[in-house]
Amino acid sequence: VWVFAIAEHRQLRPLGCLSEYPHADLRMIECKSMPSHFQITASLQGTTVRFNLRARGRHMVLNALSVLASLVAAGLPTAEALSALETFEAVSGRGNTLQIPCADGDYHLINDAYNANPGSMVASLKMLAELPVPANQRVAVLGDMLELGPDTSRYHLELAEYLVAASPRHTVLCGPQMHALYMHLRDQSSVVWFEDIKALQVKLPEQAAHWFRAGDWVLVKSSGGTG
Repeated sequence: VWVFAIAEHRQLRPLGCLSEYPHADLRMIECKSMPSHFQITASLQGTTVRFNLRARGRHMVLNALSVLASLVAAGLPTAEALSALETFEAVSGRGNTLQIPCADGDYHLINDAYNANPGSMVASLKMLAELPVPANQRVAVLGDMLELGPDTSRYHLELAEYLVAASPRHTVLCGPQMHALYMHLRDQSSVVWFEDIKALQVKLPEQAAHWFRAGDWVLVKSSGGTG
């Protein structure tokens, strides 16, 4: 609201449409996933703009374009708006990447475990699928999504489609709601399930070297209450 108020005060024309369609005021043209960032090319009112985004997932790209639209609508010069976006880094628990030592090097842990719901879980699994690494270097560690009401089992089972698309070498599931997903996947992929975080913590020291290898990209995603 404040963006449109500022734009009106300065007699600026707010950007009317953000999408991937040809006639949008702000349109994403190309989004390349790199090991450390996205390379984004967009059209801003007919002018091509490019910037790097140090965050993962197409949903974060769309968020960044929304911020760009807001800054430009508020009167910030485009070059300054793009420069500001390039300083952004994912915050802890919201997709930041950590380097974790292991026996033969390091693996990359994508910490997206602040919280989870069906939409954000799907977005994270799509992000895992888009990482520019071989499938055998992708690992998923997923915990229960909480407070989803009577359809919670369906929401968890619907993750199967996106897990299969991401094709991780190994999947670790944790929490009672993830059990049905485990039963669905266990005959077609490498997957283990733990009843709760305590059971997972007991097994983690002896299994970590098997689950996580040097060069892997490990997505960790769950509701905060799962642990």
